[in-house]
Amino acid sequence: MGSNSAICCILVFILMVLNSVYQYSAIEIEASQTALLFVNTSEASAKEIPENLFGIFFEEINHAGAGGLWAELVSNRGFEAGGPNTPSNIDPWSIIGDESSLIVSTERSSRFSRNKIALRMEVLCDNEGTSICPACGVGIYNPGFWGMNIEQGKTYKLVFYVRSEGSIDLSVSLMGSEGLQTLATANIKASHVSNWTKMEVLLQALGTDAKSRLQLTTTKKGVIWFDQVSLMPTDTYKGHGFRNDLFEMLKDLRPGFIRFPGGCFVEGEWLRNAFRWKATVGPWEERPGHFGDVWYYWTDDGLGHFEFLQLAEDLGAAPVWVFNNGVSHNDQVDTSSVLPFVQEILDGIEFARGGPQSKWGSLRAAMGHPEPFDLKYVAVGNEDCGKKNYVGNYLKFYSAIKKAYPDIKIISNCDGSSEPLDHPADMYDYHIYTGANNMFSSASKFDQVSRNGPKAFVSEYAVTGKDAGKGSLLAALAEAGFVIGLERNCDAVEMASYAPLFVNTNDRTWNPDAIVFNSAQVYGTPSYWMQHFFRESNGATLLSSSLQANSSSSLIASAIVWQKSEDNKKYLRIKVVNFGSNNVTLKIFIDGLELNSVPSFGFTKTELTSSNLMDENSFLVPKKVMPIKISMEEAGGKMDIPLLITKADDTESKLYIVYLGDKPHNDHERITDSHHDMLANVIGSSKDEAKMQMVYSYRHSFSGFAAKLTESQAKKIAEFPEVVHVIRNRHHKVLNTRSWDFLGLSARVPDNLLHESNMGDDIIIGVIDTGILPNSAFEDEGLGPIPARWKGECKSIGMFNASTQCNNKVIGARFYKDGFIEEFQGNITDYFTYSDNPSPLDAVGHGSHIASTAAGSFVANTSYFGHNFGTFRGGAPRAHLAIYKACWYEPTLETQTCNDADVLQAFEDASHDGVDILSLSFGPTMPFIAEVDMGSNLAMASFHAVSDGIPVVCAAGNDGPVGATVTNVSPWMLTVAASNMDRAFQTIITLGNNKTFSGQSLMTRDGIGFTDLIFGGEFNSVPNENFRFLPSEVAGKVVLCYLIKDGKSNIAAYAMAANASGATAMIVAVPPDDVTIFPFYTSNYSLVGLPVIQVDYETGTDIMNYCLTSDANPMVKLSSTKVLLGKPVPAKVAAYSSRGPNSYVPSVLKPDIAAPGTSILAVNAHSDFMTDGGYSLNSGTSIATPHVTGIVALLRSVHPDWSPAAIKSALVTSAWNTDTYGYPIFAESNPRKLADAFDYGGGIANPNGAAHPGLVYDMGRNDYIHYLCSLGYSNGLIYNATADNPEIQNVSGIRGMCPKPTMSTLDLNLPSITIPNLKDSITVKRTVTNVGLPVKSVYKAVIKTPLGTKVSVKPKILSFDYGIKKITFQVTIKSTKKYNLGYTFGSLTWTDGKHSVRSPISVKTEIVPLY
Repeated sequence: MGSNSAICCILVFILMVLNSVYQYSAIEIEASQTALLFVNTSEASAKEIPENLFGIFFEEINHAGAGGLWAELVSNRGFEAGGPNTPSNIDPWSIIGDESSLIVSTERSSRFSRNKIALRMEVLCDNEGTSICPACGVGIYNPGFWGMNIEQGKTYKLVFYVRSEGSIDLSVSLMGSEGLQTLATANIKASHVSNWTKMEVLLQALGTDAKSRLQLTTTKKGVIWFDQVSLMPTDTYKGHGFRNDLFEMLKDLRPGFIRFPGGCFVEGEWLRNAFRWKATVGPWEERPGHFGDVWYYWTDDGLGHFEFLQLAEDLGAAPVWVFNNGVSHNDQVDTSSVLPFVQEILDGIEFARGGPQSKWGSLRAAMGHPEPFDLKYVAVGNEDCGKKNYVGNYLKFYSAIKKAYPDIKIISNCDGSSEPLDHPADMYDYHIYTGANNMFSSASKFDQVSRNGPKAFVSEYAVTGKDAGKGSLLAALAEAGFVIGLERNCDAVEMASYAPLFVNTNDRTWNPDAIVFNSAQVYGTPSYWMQHFFRESNGATLLSSSLQANSSSSLIASAIVWQKSEDNKKYLRIKVVNFGSNNVTLKIFIDGLELNSVPSFGFTKTELTSSNLMDENSFLVPKKVMPIKISMEEAGGKMDIPLLITKADDTESKLYIVYLGDKPHNDHERITDSHHDMLANVIGSSKDEAKMQMVYSYRHSFSGFAAKLTESQAKKIAEFPEVVHVIRNRHHKVLNTRSWDFLGLSARVPDNLLHESNMGDDIIIGVIDTGILPNSAFEDEGLGPIPARWKGECKSIGMFNASTQCNNKVIGARFYKDGFIEEFQGNITDYFTYSDNPSPLDAVGHGSHIASTAAGSFVANTSYFGHNFGTFRGGAPRAHLAIYKACWYEPTLETQTCNDADVLQAFEDASHDGVDILSLSFGPTMPFIAEVDMGSNLAMASFHAVSDGIPVVCAAGNDGPVGATVTNVSPWMLTVAASNMDRAFQTIITLGNNKTFSGQSLMTRDGIGFTDLIFGGEFNSVPNENFRFLPSEVAGKVVLCYLIKDGKSNIAAYAMAANASGATAMIVAVPPDDVTIFPFYTSNYSLVGLPVIQVDYETGTDIMNYCLTSDANPMVKLSSTKVLLGKPVPAKVAAYSSRGPNSYVPSVLKPDIAAPGTSILAVNAHSDFMTDGGYSLNSGTSIATPHVTGIVALLRSVHPDWSPAAIKSALVTSAWNTDTYGYPIFAESNPRKLADAFDYGGGIANPNGAAHPGLVYDMGRNDYIHYLCSLGYSNGLIYNATADNPEIQNVSGIRGMCPKPTMSTLDLNLPSITIPNLKDSITVKRTVTNVGLPVKSVYKAVIKTPLGTKVSVKPKILSFDYGIKKITFQVTIKSTKKYNLGYTFGSLTWTDGKHSVRSPISVKTEIVPLY
């Protein structure tokens, strides 16, 4: 026998997790082991691999065909999906118009005998006369399968059948996702269509939209019938109807066979819904389609028996037809009655193989394929072995098929790997779905199987469960080991295929899958790329090979030789999987081949690798895990290959922020280059690889970077002398018309800060949030030009069109996703793709609400669910907006989350771009972490921004009314609490006993007269979708419900249930905080469909007692909603608003200020039951924050030279402690109480007072550095964090960072005084700067003493003139009680008769520490 000495190239394929630190730092892990692989190239010991060993399995699951590989764009094209009875559901078709303009229904009037359903559209309006149709017409539209992917320049063929009693004038159009943008259109006019007429038209797209729809409209009165509406792209593969990109993914696998049309899909839950081939052939219009009751969706069967055979031929793969054998999941045909089913299969084989003159072969020829298909494999059923009639039925099929077609190989469902079959078969089917460990262990499954008798067909294998996710590297590695085992046993295994093949992310019924797609995109999972390693195996020669290792059970390898048709040269491919817990150096010895005879260019290595076992691919990072080919140097007689571990504890990389302090210089490219050098040094790789691993390089406002690191790498880089700290990436929660009047900034009153500042003209507000959606509130009419200092950008990307969405209002728009993707890889791909957009566009509404509240333009006559809210505007309507989208919806948390790495890059760009203010409506969760220690990235970034003169306005958090929950607590931040405003929507509730109560709602109709009242119960959880009240009890009545705990935020769900049960209205009792947060969940205009009136528990209890104890039939009357303004609505701090004291540094008062944050109307991009006309009412401290941002913009315009600290001081010291009518401000709590400094800081913002505060407590960068010193940080740490050039290790500079003695945190020049542990007496210092007029002024101290203390001020009088603008004073606070007290509150006010500069005082007496 000869040998394969003519091999020209050696290819080593390695499947493993690559973590390059191990190649250079052996001390980090257990010592590397050595394994020996011996490969014998002698033909004497080789095996021939079957030509069709590895193939693919197609099942109609996850919309793999309908809405996937089959390129038909119309869903339910024949209107048959609703069933045979009429009228029926036409979903997903929808109507354009209303009941006054058209009536649409289904009828059994189709021209096709097997498709009886057609759609009847009666148009009631006309293009003339009294009932005029809308200019755009009325009709129907189809969105396809979650949107049609229409691409500019491509042509689409529309075919449909129509008839009408008169002439028709139709517009057929391809429209954008909202039906507003016309991508293609044509007009069809016909006079003689009384009989069914086929219409065809080609539509060429003028634009692109991945979620387009097809519209059929008219403006002509009459009745039109439609049937069999099809839209196909003209560029399908070879015109055969297959979507090109999906076909290419299959073709790249080079499959030896294709098993079709499915597994369970073939069986059906019931036989009536099984796949029957005869119903899927012939003209597409005549195919009846069927409901796949296993995977729960309708298929029009455009992808039928013929198309599957054509697909196999196009792929060059052997067709393997799986047919139903009279057995479903729930019923089965008795063997005595199965012969008609047998004949049906014989006919199906004749259809594939019969001559063009045969009965069924002629039908195939008529469909365009006169030559027979090469069908040589059939499978009798799927997973039916063990069912009562399977073997009996199988034998009937086997005998009949072998008699007619003896060459066809027949596959049994019964597993022959453990014991011999009791019936004849050419192959037996074997399925395995299991975890990763068991899958890898199953590589030896066929080692001891008999080589005589039927061969195995492993038609379905995959790792499933938690190891798989939605397609992980771990799963692919385990599968690779299993498949190598199949390859090594190719004399016992004849075929194998992964399952399932496809998943449309809109219908992910099964996880994982090999190929993931939506209407416009596609990517392969790691399991897909794993199969690429076996593309050359079909028909190759398997060489004898053996492994020698200490733990060989964790290693598996195979070697093959094949001849490449392109160059007729032989190639040796070695595949190895290391599935163990140790690094292994593999030494390869090849017997019968001189390695030095192989050219040096003939050695390559291909790795399937990533930094994390659970890494997945996604639409945004489609090739995160894929084979990487690397050329190897000349082997020189031996080959040593490092196989890295898959399961070491330190293999998991996480996102870290490496903080290097202030930027060393202004050469930004050099800074980034130094970051790459540092990362390359730590991970032991090239600079190019370091660039790929780095997520962001921060270089404008400070120096640092975000990168994926293992824990050991993070520790190593933290030891570098120039590194301040290495911080684990954190996530932050995203925490109007009347509100600005409430704050004294009415546009109708000329003498206020709004007009003094020219409405914020020339100010640039930076908003870091969830992005922005175009709205009239962001139009730029009347705005000045973009400031010359602006360096930012606003570019088109994805669905964000800069030409229409950027203007003089929105001058900047960026987005940041890399950190978010790295942290949530594999978990949010589908949701992220469909519910958000990789562009600055806002998909959840929060960012648009924030931006419009801060700086929205004037929009007249804004209405919301029938209520006129007047003119909408933001706080600084002439300011410019720069949008930085760094927050994304995270489905596992069911909230928006803002990733540290992305937020820091947004800070970077905002500082560089030239914003004047930054607004952040999010913050960290507890526990809070020191500013420059191992933790707070947000505080670090804001420090540098404030040092650059940019005020940073932040939300206080929504964890109230619990104390010490306030977030964003650094003293340089301006932290905002939430209040209500003087407006309520009152509905009077009158009971049958004439008692009246007040509730809140948005009911727009003329009230409800006395109606039966019923108590519906109390609920503390989310109702399931099937929950209903008993119609017999609630129909026609008003229902009273109590919602507690989790139920309080699910008002809409219970209201929907009440509406579905026929209730007239619903009164819902919720905690006081929810009356504040969500007073207007629903109305009779909303999706709920009935009025919802909200009351607090006290009122709810009174109504319930009446309802349950009334002798007469309980009755209730509801008035229409009345808007209350002013005095009737007391000012209060919202219950949800997080409270002080500051849990990190109690002596720094937080929050600083309060502003309206409850039920604020502003722009909202998110379409739900809370949104109407692009606006919604939102609540939270995140909504209060842009109110203060808008005020800061106005102040910045009037006082451009004020520091961020001066602006904060002006706001805090001028704030209202009573409402505008002199009433005290309350804090919503349990029980309600008078508000104090921990509820609202200085008070509710008073913009006009802040514009002219008289005195300010000013601070700068050095003051904040001294504050850090007072917290006990080392000089070196503070120097690295804050120095202008930390690379220059100036010893004197480092030593001089902190003054001696170190100042007390109590002496930080804040506009407030907080003493967290007063034992006897303490004195604090403050300095005020006179910014008021007249310059010569005298201020006297007015003290409101906190309970249990005595407060004195020295001096008591402050005299300012042209030479004295700053004065330092001392405040001494002495305890008058000898026992512990909680916090008590007072104030120090400096007044000159014109200005009142009030500083809140908060004191806690602590004589004996309590633990």
